[in-house]
Amino acid sequence: MQATSPEPAQAETEAPEGARRPGAVSIFTPALFTAICDRISRGESLRSVCRDPEMPHKSTVLRWLHERPELRAQYARARDDLMEYWASDILEIADDGTLDLVPGLNKYGDEVMVPNHANVQRDRLRIDSRKWLLSKLAARTYGDHLAVDVSGEVQHTVDITSLSAREKMRRLALFMLEDRAAGATIEGTAETVDTVPAGAASA
Repeated sequence: MQATSPEPAQAETEAPEGARRPGAVSIFTPALFTAICDRISRGESLRSVCRDPEMPHKSTVLRWLHERPELRAQYARARDDLMEYWASDILEIADDGTLDLVPGLNKYGDEVMVPNHANVQRDRLRIDSRKWLLSKLAARTYGDHLAVDVSGEVQHTVDITSLSAREKMRRLALFMLEDRAAGATIEGTAETVDTVPAGAASA
């Protein structure tokens, strides 16, 4: 009986992240970077663009962004366009009911259109995935809550140096009356607040 040699191990179908792909572009050109940003603006992720054999690796593009700060504004605009694309994609998926009904049989064996639950669930997953990404990557625009942080202190100062002695006394008396009335209300008592003697007010 002839012995058979073991089968060779199956080759890897995809190179590890960051490994150089045969023929991958690694030299920067403005036209190449613009083409990458254009594809991102039309709805592709950077990972998807970089799967193209004619495009550089994702790690190469990230290195360009790190080494060339002047590219970051262009890339940021492309990312903003990608968020807009995903937002409009949600509406398109939600409005498309083409495959929500498929031919089937009812309990009597008649051919009817029945709900396609698998398609509905798949569309719901696609929508939820885009909503989650938008809420995390563009929380200020698409987040569920708008957080407003208000800090600081408001101070109100009244200058009484220019008031007459009579006006100073009148304001002091009003302040004392309001303070006693507020205390009586908080404690729940029916306290009678004495008025300022007439002689003091007319002094």
